Amino acid sequence: MNVKVKCNRLNYDGKGSFVFKGNEYSVSNLLPTEEAMVEINRNNVKRIELLNESKARVKVNCNQYENCGACNLLHINYQNEAQLKQDFIGGMYHRHEVNNILYGVDRFNYRNKVIASFSVDKKGNVVSGMYEENSHKVVPLTNCLIQNKTANEIIATIMLLMKKHRVNPYNEHRRMGILRHVLIRTNTKGEALVTFVLNDSRFPQRKAFYNDLRMAHKNIKTVISNINSRKTSVVLGDEEIVAYGDGYIEDVLLGKKFKISSKTFYQINHAQTEILYSKAIEMAHLNKYDRVLDAYCGIGTISLIVADMCKEVIGVEINKHSIRNAIDNAKYNNIRNAFFIADDCTNYMNHAANTKERFNCVFLDPARDGCSREFLKSLLAMNVRKVVYISCNPITQREDITFLQQFGYRIKEIQPVDMFPGTSHVENIVLLEKV
Repeated sequence: MNVKVKCNRLNYDGKGSFVFKGNEYSVSNLLPTEEAMVEINRNNVKRIELLNESKARVKVNCNQYENCGACNLLHINYQNEAQLKQDFIGGMYHRHEVNNILYGVDRFNYRNKVIASFSVDKKGNVVSGMYEENSHKVVPLTNCLIQNKTANEIIATIMLLMKKHRVNPYNEHRRMGILRHVLIRTNTKGEALVTFVLNDSRFPQRKAFYNDLRMAHKNIKTVISNINSRKTSVVLGDEEIVAYGDGYIEDVLLGKKFKISSKTFYQINHAQTEILYSKAIEMAHLNKYDRVLDAYCGIGTISLIVADMCKEVIGVEINKHSIRNAIDNAKYNNIRNAFFIADDCTNYMNHAANTKERFNCVFLDPARDGCSREFLKSLLAMNVRKVVYISCNPITQREDITFLQQFGYRIKEIQPVDMFPGTSHVENIVLLEKV
């Protein structure tokens, strides 16, 4: 059914909402006050024609913007995008004052981690790009606007080399082909780590292929073969072979050096990460007598940055690979008062509560699902005075904070940070204190 609608607001996913016959629907690439012809097919809505434009709309120089799921707010000017995210956080904490959102200077080419997927078009040409939203159909992209420019250039070369060396992309339906994905990580010096995710360790053209790529891009510091032959949507497999270089690149974050490998969790926007962590640490008001816990510590970024400001910091993370990275990074920076434990954070918190460990401040930066209730109960049992909660999912963060508020914690400061320009995602920091 095709109908004319008028958008009344943007929802958290960045889609334009409208009401039709008493029901609310949402559609991509539609802004408040705009009218459009849309196709409604049960709960699926597709924009057919835009009838008038909002003053906030800007042109997006990407011919796949309507199809690709990588970004969804580039059609709105950056000030309005930032205000949208500010309003979203403000609406969740309407009884509290929310600081003005910290947003970046540039919303383009910020992603320092890129995962490219490959396929073959109807003419038999190799194409690379992102998956279409809610599908595994590759949308061809030659120059993604939010990806690092170095990564875009390397991917373009890889497509040419695939044709030259007759390397077939993996077909997940037929389970044939060799190249599943390419993961590229870049640092602030423009150096790159390239990981080829292969369906099979048998890759006869590998040496010539990798050599040609390195000759074309001198800034590639290391090349890795990752073997993933499983029928899965998980990108990386367990087996890795370093084909060239050290298997990592180095980056500097707030004065500390970090080794970044293919499986390292590292924030994708370097400039905004420095802003995010600087603000979170400022909110903590640490001193040289404080004992700090960094829960969900990853490779120890926050732990190592705050180590100079406190007596001792303990980082906990379930991923053993990340903990090995964190220990290496502590040695790399000659830091001796940061210690790292490979354990489920809930298990560790239970143990710490039972043994009456004491921390003056806890940094929380969990995955999108937030913290378990058992974790939060252990945090309460430890009677920690200050909690700095960083989250990429403000919805689950708000649920966790509401729980803690029932047991004596009070919100002292709220700070949204735009880590993901051009998308509907927003990072948020909340300082809690026990009263």
